Amino acid sequence: CGLCIPYRVLLRGLAGMAPRDSSVGGDVGLLPRSEAAPGAGTARLSVVTVSWQTGPRLLEAVAAILAAPGVDEFVLVNHGNPPDLIRRLREMAAGSDKLVLVETGANLGFAKGCNIGARRASGEWVVFLNPDAVLRPGSMRRMKASAAELGSGMWVLGARITNENGTEQRGGRRGELTPVSAMVSFLGLERFIPGARNLHFENQPL
Repeated sequence: CGLCIPYRVLLRGLAGMAPRDSSVGGDVGLLPRSEAAPGAGTARLSVVTVSWQTGPRLLEAVAAILAAPGVDEFVLVNHGNPPDLIRRLREMAAGSDKLVLVETGANLGFAKGCNIGARRASGEWVVFLNPDAVLRPGSMRRMKASAAELGSGMWVLGARITNENGTEQRGGRRGELTPVSAMVSFLGLERFIPGARNLHFENQPL
């Protein structure tokens, strides 16, 4: 995707991490969680990204996350990338206290990668971010502010994702997928049938 502006993208209630892992082996799904370091004030925010053959855009995304105010930790789950890119990621992890690089040694799938990253994250708030999404400055601060308003408990927040030209990305906001909504969206029937609603909401106000 293009620029990601997550002003309300958050998953509450995940915590625990281990130190940086350069390699985690075949039992990665069973890695134990360790206690997060105690902190004062605002809750910690961890960004979790899962990457497999993402391409050169990954380095731009990683740099934006590491530079973003409000990000306390960045867990990058590497399912596999070209050797030159992996070497660069290792160099970035070695030079940053914020970046936790987890190398699974195989493509274990996006969902499992997210779970691995969540286990390794130490933040009380966890943001799942695609590997080709580039954060805009200030987006994580806004995210923390929105999260703080919700208080304790379990909750999930959504995101607004834009293209590089600033337009909202198709598919970033969608309604429930049903046979009817799929037909309306595919055929554009909302233009002709009163009350019919397109599955995609990117042209609707927030």
